[in-house]
Amino acid sequence: MILCGVFILYAKNSGKIVLQKRDNIAGIREPGKWSIPGGHKEAGETFLDTVIREVREETGIEVSSKDCFFLMDDKVFDKKVNRTIFCKIYLVLVENEC
Repeated sequence: MILCGVFILYAKNSGKIVLQKRDNIAGIREPGKWSIPGGHKEAGETFLDTVIREVREETGIEVSSKDCFFLMDDKVFDKKVNRTIFCKIYLVLVENEC
């Protein structure tokens, strides 16, 4: 079982969202495809902590909990690697262009 936080990064000024092209390496889900950013939950983190950290790591943008809004839970079984991924999906609002 894998726990992850996923975020939809939305630039309020332009109405754009950020997508990322996934690494094209073996062992990751959907390699080489476009996706919304996210990452694995580290020990001791809340899902909100995961989203805030991953936004910073993936984009360099600093956000706080007031910028993050929980949307939904999701569960995916990845047949290729025989594991279940549990995700919390958040909308993250930013002022500037991403």
